[in-house]
Amino acid sequence: MRRAESCSSNRPWHGIPLAIVLAFVFASFSVLRLIGDSHSIIYSQTALQSVLVGSILETKLARNIALFILAHVFLAILFGLVCWAIALISELAWQSKTLKRSTWILLWSVLAWALVLVANAAMYPWSLLGEPYAALATHKVFGVSVFQLTTTVILGFACLTIGKALWQAPLWRKKVAGALLPIAVVGFALLRAPFGESQPRNANGQAKPNVIIIGIDALRHDVPFGGLGQELTPAIDDFLRSSVRFTDAITPLARTFPSWVATLTGRHPHTTGAVMNLLPPRLICTGETLPQALRKKGYTTVYAIDEVRFSNIDASYGFDVTVTPPIGASDFLLGSLNDTPLSNLVVNTFLGKLLFPFSYANRASAVTYKPATFVDRLRSELPRKQPIFLAVHLTLAHWPYYWSDSPKHQLRETAALRELYAMSVREVDRQFASVMESLASLGLLNNAIVVLMSDHGESLGMPNDNPYGEDNPELRGAIVLGHGTSVLSPQQYRVVLGMRPFGHSFDSKYWQPRAIDVPVTLTDVAPTLLDLLNIPSDDPSDGRSLVGLLANDPTASESFDERMRFTESEFNPRGFQPGAMLTLSALAAIMTFYELDPETDRVLVKQERLPAVLNDRQYAVLRGNDIVAALPTEEKTGFRYVWANREGRESRRIDPALEDNEAIRPMIEALQQRLRNVLAGMPVTGNERRCAAKRQVRRAATSNPSS
Repeated sequence: MRRAESCSSNRPWHGIPLAIVLAFVFASFSVLRLIGDSHSIIYSQTALQSVLVGSILETKLARNIALFILAHVFLAILFGLVCWAIALISELAWQSKTLKRSTWILLWSVLAWALVLVANAAMYPWSLLGEPYAALATHKVFGVSVFQLTTTVILGFACLTIGKALWQAPLWRKKVAGALLPIAVVGFALLRAPFGESQPRNANGQAKPNVIIIGIDALRHDVPFGGLGQELTPAIDDFLRSSVRFTDAITPLARTFPSWVATLTGRHPHTTGAVMNLLPPRLICTGETLPQALRKKGYTTVYAIDEVRFSNIDASYGFDVTVTPPIGASDFLLGSLNDTPLSNLVVNTFLGKLLFPFSYANRASAVTYKPATFVDRLRSELPRKQPIFLAVHLTLAHWPYYWSDSPKHQLRETAALRELYAMSVREVDRQFASVMESLASLGLLNNAIVVLMSDHGESLGMPNDNPYGEDNPELRGAIVLGHGTSVLSPQQYRVVLGMRPFGHSFDSKYWQPRAIDVPVTLTDVAPTLLDLLNIPSDDPSDGRSLVGLLANDPTASESFDERMRFTESEFNPRGFQPGAMLTLSALAAIMTFYELDPETDRVLVKQERLPAVLNDRQYAVLRGNDIVAALPTEEKTGFRYVWANREGRESRRIDPALEDNEAIRPMIEALQQRLRNVLAGMPVTGNERRCAAKRQVRRAATSNPSS
């Protein structure tokens, strides 16, 4: 006993360097496995060089990379200190004459490595070091998984050792307590402690209702109420049953960023300039947005999303608070690079939020994304002040159709996309239910208007996803996977849209739950909400108020009968389709369209590439049961025109100059006029007063003599 006491008192810090060196050996092993992954887009030299302009050393990306490395170094040191601490406690507890402290450190390091590797494989089966061992870690022996057995044995031995040390030698308790400090720090940091107020609160008698828009990414319009042959969305179905839902709603452009800007502004993408993802902000002019209008009326405005790589909506759109991953190249780079067993086990905790902000609650980091983490973050960071305008978007149903603990599956077979998509939709429905429960517990639904929408649908290669291509040689073989790829795929541009009140301060005539089959678009959301709240807008809207329809006015629907609605496709590089394997050559070609802003860390479309993008997309106009589409020719020298019937499978090639159908002719003329304006960089509608300066920049960016 005297020998052990002497060892502990004279050399209390002995062994720390050894423990830290062993921790770095383990960390190095993890990083080497990551570097060896040939499919990681991080190591495409050509792709990175095409984005980076000049030296990376002076950029925000370089600073973020340095902080990322320091975070991993800190985590390795902390891991080593924990192993040293439990080794010191073991030396005091067991008083072995043959086991030196260095031996205890080696023993506990090996046990800790085993525990971390097994836990990573069980909890993050998609990770690089988890995937090869996931089946083994979750294999059950006598009803207990290898992960559970390993955790019980190792942690049980650690607890027994600590208890024995505290009980056996009162003189050592201070030393044991000191050794427990790094263990306590890690334990506290791993707790899912709330970051802000989370107690239920009421509406405090506020007169203004909270306004909440919840978007579900890539949710097909035909999924609710047993779509795809399965009951996938019980929570969403319950919401829609109590709502006024619009069964013929479309998006003006089937991508998240253009759809959400249209929703927040009430204006078409070609009015605001938000015509594609990752556009330079100087080319976008929204006019007054919905959150800006509500903020002037005393609302606290909040935007929350769990994926921002391609949808860069930030505070500039009128939000007081944004609950999002950091926007920029660091998200693309570090969010993908951060896949080691140690970092994976902490990324969804308080410590993970501090060390790895590009992975915490980030759907783009699918390997470690846990739906509950984002809901917890949203709940904790919502401001206390009401009334509140909240726009929240859940992206779990978007490709790649997996998350941290989703079942393992193969992504290479197109035939499996339907099952994978269904699995993701089922999970996002649970996440939606959790969001609604959180909002209710915070008192935000005591007096509220809630809009549920999808930003676009998703084509899965099913027969009804391309209803015209099978019989029409003009359309056969067209790209119909994903979204924003075809204006003739209704599953891409049609969306879910429902509105309902919560509380008792609303006129019941507006909110009789029912389905309304009139032509509406996402640009109608903002003017409808402003109309309901009696708030005038400073700028004209391309959308229309739906209040008359909400009020069940029998004459309101008549004014929508002849409405023309426009939609279009987006940038569709090869190799970025669901089910397709992303190759380095495809990535290198794609990245030539983008550049890095060294100061903001934003990845932006190169301005000179915009004309090529606009000339290479599809455009369409819808009215009643008719669609007229302008599809780029293979030579990219112009457009060929196709008419299709929305109710059936009928379609045909049309000649705009010779078409004499009285119903189709006005649609052709409207589409051609829009095309002329779009390709010349001209506005398609008003809003000139506020956006005149930016339109000159956009016009210069889109000017193309060949058009």
